[in-house]
Amino acid sequence: MKFHKTYQTEFWILAIPLTILIVLRLLGFDGLYGQDSYEYLRYTKQIEQFYLTGIHPGDFFWTKGYPLISGLLGLIFPLKISLQLVSFLSLIGTAWFVNKTIEHIYPKNSDLKSFLLLSLMLSPFMLRSGITCMSDTLSICCLSGSLYYGLKYKKQTTFITLMLCVLLGVYSVFTRYAAIIPIVIIFVSVIWVWVKNIKIVHLAVLIVPLIFIAIHLFFEIETADLIKHGYMKEWSFANFFKSDFIISDGFQKTLFPNVIYTFFPFYHVGFFFINGILFLFSLKTIKKYFNYNLLIITFIIIFYALFLAGIPFQNNRFLLLTYPLVLILLYPAYVSLMIRLLRFKRLVVSLLVLLQLLLFIRAIQPSYKLNVLEKKLVNELTPFQQNTLYCFDVDVAIQNRGLNFNYKNLWVQEYNSFEKGALVLFNEEKLKVQWEEENPMINWMNLKNNYQLKVIKSLNGGWNLYRIE
Repeated sequence: MKFHKTYQTEFWILAIPLTILIVLRLLGFDGLYGQDSYEYLRYTKQIEQFYLTGIHPGDFFWTKGYPLISGLLGLIFPLKISLQLVSFLSLIGTAWFVNKTIEHIYPKNSDLKSFLLLSLMLSPFMLRSGITCMSDTLSICCLSGSLYYGLKYKKQTTFITLMLCVLLGVYSVFTRYAAIIPIVIIFVSVIWVWVKNIKIVHLAVLIVPLIFIAIHLFFEIETADLIKHGYMKEWSFANFFKSDFIISDGFQKTLFPNVIYTFFPFYHVGFFFINGILFLFSLKTIKKYFNYNLLIITFIIIFYALFLAGIPFQNNRFLLLTYPLVLILLYPAYVSLMIRLLRFKRLVVSLLVLLQLLLFIRAIQPSYKLNVLEKKLVNELTPFQQNTLYCFDVDVAIQNRGLNFNYKNLWVQEYNSFEKGALVLFNEEKLKVQWEEENPMINWMNLKNNYQLKVIKSLNGGWNLYRIE
């Protein structure tokens, strides 16, 4: 009974997200949706075979950190479970590191566990990331850990503290390239501390980045060039004030310009319903606590936000990377708010749990619906296997769910001719705006204007299967 009262909040911190994960699994949601997650699944399969046979897994567009860990777990669990498990465990790890960092910065703390439950574990965007097969949460966890040990190194200049800071920092970048911005700032702060307390033996940590560079080059068949990523080539100060973008991923129209969007973690309800209120409170409370630690965190948030503002698109997944750091800044404001609402604290926390759950349902719906659609398309396309299939958008999903076609991607190139008798899977209504004047619509209009297309089957979600005649 005493244990239950002592660790009651910790129990809910784990129990509620875990219950959500289990319920979604029972509903058939396996964390896979869209092209990126299936590409991670494909490469994780290759990594698993590499562990078993030593055969090189081939090239992969993104960093290798997530597939390497997922593939290792895949030796124990089915791959679809291992991918999702890495994300979920990373969410828990992030909460642990944020907890330790707040305790480090604010020795006198209260309401910390309820804050972590509401703002992090039940954050709609964070929880969604923690139950989907994507690399974001792993990178976030490693970044949060690197920050904690980096700040701790100023007070406790031990080799193990420095090693953990560097190891987690390098692995964060090894998982998501974008993490290089905050990690560089953390490392610069650590170097500054080292210079003030020079310990030559600590230079041994330099072997860590060298090892990971070697690992990266081993798996990278083509190049290890960050500039090959389109958003780096098209980075510009002009994008700060844009809300419409035309890039390799098609046309994107957004509500707010980039410079406003990049600070969403401070006020968007997709992160925490009362973040905007906490931000206003923090303008007063932060002065009391502001010191070296919070200065480093503020630098990271601002520089990363400015980096994102120059990228020619918007994706809430990119905002997640520094969201735990935003929470560290907002924590005193939460404590202040809870003091003001002391008589109604339990009621307020309970209502916020409910609101966060409702917002999570809203946040997970697009991913869940896409997951359901992809599995339905797989079932409907099964009888048509062994044919050539021209397709785009869902081809990665149906291929990695095991269907055997000769796949021809309509985005990869502009086709001058098409194979007679081949199949075409397309959704004109969905793709025509985003991909106007791009390869998918150019190829589709070529097909419509120069070939006879017979509808073989109308599928779910507006997709149609055609035969070229």
